[in-house]
Amino acid sequence: MSNAVNTDTYLTRIDRFITRMNAHDIPGVIELYTEDCVLDDLGADTVVTGHEELFEFLTGMFTAAPGMTGKVEAACEGVDRVWVEWGWHGVGPDPGKVYRIVSVLRYEDGRIKHATDFWRGIDADSSRS
Repeated sequence: MSNAVNTDTYLTRIDRFITRMNAHDIPGVIELYTEDCVLDDLGADTVVTGHEELFEFLTGMFTAAPGMTGKVEAACEGVDRVWVEWGWHGVGPDPGKVYRIVSVLRYEDGRIKHATDFWRGIDADSSRS
């Protein structure tokens, strides 16, 4: 019997994710995903599958929004899923504007297997919250 404490909680996983995203550390973000991951980005109407497509997607995103950073607003977990509300800024024509995104992340063996992001496009009228 081991007395080891499991410190790999959903909060530590989300912290690693947001730290790497804010650093625009593409390889670091990708290693948080399984090889056969799927990212359903509903705001961009895009489905990304696997590490190679994820690399291309993140490269394009950080190129288009080089000042993009995020903050976790709220998070909760289920058996194998985490729901996260993010606030992202540094994107679109108004870099000070905060865009809200809700993500549902399904994990397998401690890595993101499937992610679904819900958000409004940067050109949408997001004054209605």
